[in-house]
Amino acid sequence: MSGPLGSGERAPDFVGPGPSGQPARFYAHAGGRPTALLFHGADDLADRLAGRDDVALWPVTDDPEGRVAAAYGVTDQTTVVVLDPNLRVLEVVSGDRLADRVVELLDRAVHRGPAVPVTGQAPVLLLPGALPAGWCERLIGVWQSGQTVETGVARGDAGEVRDDAYKRRRDHTVRDPELLTELSRVVGRRVIPEVRKAFAYRASRFEGFKIACYDAAAGGFFRPHRDNLTPATAHRVFALTLNLNQEYEGGQLRFPEYGNQLYRPDAGAALVFSCAHLHEVCEVTAGRRFVLLSFLYGEP
Repeated sequence: MSGPLGSGERAPDFVGPGPSGQPARFYAHAGGRPTALLFHGADDLADRLAGRDDVALWPVTDDPEGRVAAAYGVTDQTTVVVLDPNLRVLEVVSGDRLADRVVELLDRAVHRGPAVPVTGQAPVLLLPGALPAGWCERLIGVWQSGQTVETGVARGDAGEVRDDAYKRRRDHTVRDPELLTELSRVVGRRVIPEVRKAFAYRASRFEGFKIACYDAAAGGFFRPHRDNLTPATAHRVFALTLNLNQEYEGGQLRFPEYGNQLYRPDAGAALVFSCAHLHEVCEVTAGRRFVLLSFLYGEP
């Protein structure tokens, strides 16, 4: 057991008694609504959730060898693992006021908005909570205190060429080995399983990390481009854009091949998309947009 799962991590699947009492995979019946996985009791929680169909309570009652508890990092203490409708961890709850906290988390995660017809969108993956709280501020601090440079665009055999009419962005390339290891672990555990689930692709590597800033004072933007058209970038499969703040205007992502929708992830949320898609970053008109960038690919 390696400790409790962190927020944003995917819940492991397991086999246990299903709704009919027969053995069933958890994923065969869960998802689409917030779920509370209940380890070791908490009858008062079951009473409070009785009769609700917008949330689910799943007691783990048949785990004689402790394999499910070990997969979730749970000890013998009464614990509830609260999952969002996509079966990603919101919080691991134990201790005092357990039932109150669990109900609060479940209520917050219920889909409240009306059903809205979607007539078109880019084939992208939007992941809330891809970076735990505190990391966004930490990475912005790294950019502010570290070495930053104006970056160019990849132009065939010429390599990276600066072109202020095409791109205005200032980057800090993460070179600190300890921070690189931490980012690969923290982001990887939250993003790579979702890429596999959404796109049926087994990514295994990041192309490093950059902390970037689009600054309204410099007219920050990036004109429509693709991310895999040169010999040096052809290995890239998916692009990862992870927003670090919300105190800016403009700066949305747009995929003009698929429509005029503008994508603006919340702080800590990630947008993952194929490097083959034409995309642009609209001009930041106020403030500064900070973002963590990388590319994902698999074994050659």
